Amino acid sequence: MKNKPVFSLFLAVIGGFVGLSMLPALARAAAPFNDDFDSYTTGELVGQGGWSGSLGVVSTSEYTTAPNGISSISASKTGITIPAGEFYYDIKPTAGSGYQTPVGQVRVLGDTSSFTIKAWVYQNNTNWKLAIPCNTYPGFCYVGDPLPFGEWHRIGVRWTSTTLSVNVDAGSWIDSEVAIDPGAGYKTINLQDQGYGTYFDTIDQNYDPTPPVIGGYDPILEPTDPAPDTSTIVDLDNFLVAGKLTIPTADTKIYENLSVIFNKPGAFLPANVLNIDLGELTAGENIEYSATTSIDYAAPGNNFYKVSYAVNGRTYAGSSLLNPVFSTTLLEFDNTWITDSTNPAPTSLFPLAVKPDAPALEDCSGYSGVDKIVCDMKNFIVGAFLPSDEAINQLSATMGAFNSKFPMNYLAEIFGSFSDIFAGVDESSAPSLTIMGNTQVVDFTLFTQDLGAGVTLGGTIKIILTFLILALFAFWGFNYMHRIF
Repeated sequence: MKNKPVFSLFLAVIGGFVGLSMLPALARAAAPFNDDFDSYTTGELVGQGGWSGSLGVVSTSEYTTAPNGISSISASKTGITIPAGEFYYDIKPTAGSGYQTPVGQVRVLGDTSSFTIKAWVYQNNTNWKLAIPCNTYPGFCYVGDPLPFGEWHRIGVRWTSTTLSVNVDAGSWIDSEVAIDPGAGYKTINLQDQGYGTYFDTIDQNYDPTPPVIGGYDPILEPTDPAPDTSTIVDLDNFLVAGKLTIPTADTKIYENLSVIFNKPGAFLPANVLNIDLGELTAGENIEYSATTSIDYAAPGNNFYKVSYAVNGRTYAGSSLLNPVFSTTLLEFDNTWITDSTNPAPTSLFPLAVKPDAPALEDCSGYSGVDKIVCDMKNFIVGAFLPSDEAINQLSATMGAFNSKFPMNYLAEIFGSFSDIFAGVDESSAPSLTIMGNTQVVDFTLFTQDLGAGVTLGGTIKIILTFLILALFAFWGFNYMHRIF
């Protein structure tokens, strides 16, 4: 059992900007097969530009593009997965010894497979050749012409769903005789200097970086945990929230925060709001989010929480009064619940739409002639305006979603608060008032006087005050919406 403070409802709107959220693991990266190393600080490569591994030296002594090249490297860089692609890299082996001795290599890896392109000593320790996978021992074969040590050469690499090809200095493409299976694709490049003084430089990816057109205008949410449109049993002390958010190509807004909201039925405030920082997610981009969170509860075993989502951001980059924060509720998943109970959720949590009353269709079998025609015509007219059960349920779900969206959700809370206040007013009581030690009972009988037709003066004043308060709120709401639009 826990006893933690309950998050405020307003964290769903501003949580992404005040830093109260847990920071989830986010997956958003660039293509790994592009780098010229020229913006890096000389010295250690690892830790710069997404490179990781055991070593790598950013050097100004050897390069193809000024000012930097790379030496003494055993490092990798990972980015987005590419199903089929093509890239080029510059390599300069300076020495080697022994036939088929590797002096440098480039390895390309995916989640399920990889391939390696080697630079091998060829003959007389004076030149080298490219070696690619083949079916002959030791699994690599020389291709292309011999290349002298101490010169820069540009190697091209291309792969499809089945074929690996290479070329040297923009020559003809040479296919490997070993078929490949990249699976979902390749996403990591690994550079290795085998200890003979091999340099690497500019990696260029001949890959169309233009993202595919994503239709629609609203953010596309694809939650995996909790599973959408169902009830999931979780450990309320520690459970996973994960999924993917994609921004359509035509959506020009900037999204900065995703709020995952957990509401207990009947409670005024959410049980928890998990805020996920999106950075600045824009048109055509997507992000995979993953975080763990918890929910406070009074007693274990029979708790149900409805899961909803909202995204917040700005109309355009920058922060100013003319660029206000917006909040959009994502309504795709209206029946997503989490629970710590093995019992099914109460049916009251999933209200069914009630079909509105409509005139019953008349039994026309007892009529004949003109009377039957008139009866059939009446039934036809009534049936034409009687929607199906499915249509009624869809309308009910839409209206329910609309009532949870600004400003209807705020109006509902305000009206409920006024109702609670009015219900707690005891018009029959007579409060006392003490002034300078003298206590008198305040007489409110004036307000209970009957003005006719059962209307009292006090009730009339209360109605007038209520109208003035609602009119003031409506005036404020109109000006607020006018400022936005």
